[in-house]
This record gives sequence, structure tokens and C-alpha cells, in this order.
Amino acid sequence: VRDELPPGGRVHGLVFQGMGEPLANVERVIRAIRVLGEPSGLAIDLRNMTVCTSGLPLAIRKLTKELPQVRLGISIGDARQGRRAALMPIDETHPLDDVLEAAGEHASATGYAPMWAYTLLAGINDDSEAATALAGRARAFAERFAIRPRISLIPYNQIEGTPFERATDDRLDTFRGTMQALGVGSIVRYSG
Repeated sequence: VRDELPPGGRVHGLVFQGMGEPLANVERVIRAIRVLGEPSGLAIDLRNMTVCTSGLPLAIRKLTKELPQVRLGISIGDARQGRRAALMPIDETHPLDDVLEAAGEHASATGYAPMWAYTLLAGINDDSEAATALAGRARAFAERFAIRPRISLIPYNQIEGTPFERATDDRLDTFRGTMQALGVGSIVRYSG
């Protein structure tokens, strides 16, 4: 990445995401973050690093303790009870309630709002019921931990051979509108 930057440019942040579950290897991730943040090395500010997880509460707590400057992202999948496990089997072992409790502890300890990543899948988690559930979880989180999560809605990038399809732009707009009407804002992540 540095080789592609213009003269004087530098890498100012990074995200551990989309490479498997980073916190399944929490010791190595912590070590990598320390190396990347080393002032005599790349000197990336730890506050500009985010670790995204599908939800390993013990590892979230370890990250919080070891590197409280690092930000946290949570893959939500679906905020409805029982629906998340169909998309993310990890929910059977680490239910969303437990994951959000650990994320709330991280937010309380660090002062950083967690980023909640929510990939919209056509006909699966892109309806008003799903939007209402996500908004309800966000409001409950904010009430309990006195910090609002940053919700990032992600249009699904079609992958051949999978059963999922991208939600239409109209469904995305309706989803966002439902959440907004319930007092919960969101951003739409750029998708190429």
C-alpha cells in the first residue's frame, strides 16, 4: 500500500476484517497491532485501527484490556433472535446478547462507539421488521452503555454460487428510513 501512495503519503489507519475471524487468533492480532503501531516502524495510530469480529466475547474483553486504544467492529448479520444463527452459526455458541455486552464493556472502557456492520441480503434481512429489530438493539445499547453504535449498512456484493442476493436500492432506502423514523441513523458503506 505504501508503494502506491504519493510522495509524503502514509498509511494512517487499518481494519482487520474480511479475512476470517480475527479474534479467533487474538494473540497474533494484538501482536500485529503493536508492531504496526510501533513508532519506529509504521507508526499507525492505534486509535485509527479497528478490529471487526463476528463475536467472541472473551477475545473482545482481552482486546479491550490489552489495547484500549483500538476500535471495535461487530458483524451483526441479523438483530432478530434466532435469525442471526441462520446466517452466522457462531451465534449458537456466542449469542448476539453476549457479544453486545462485551462490545458495550469495550465502549465503556474506551469511549469509542462500536461500529455495527450489517450486510443487507435480499429477502432475508432487508425488511422493515429487520430494520426495527436493529434499531431497537441500537437504542437499547445506547441506553445501557451511554454510547450509540455507529451502524454501517453494507450492500452485498454478489458472489457466484451463493444463495444470497443484493438488496435493491429501494429496499436499502426503506430499511434506512425505518431506522431513521425510530431515531437511529446509519451510513451506507461504499460498495464497488
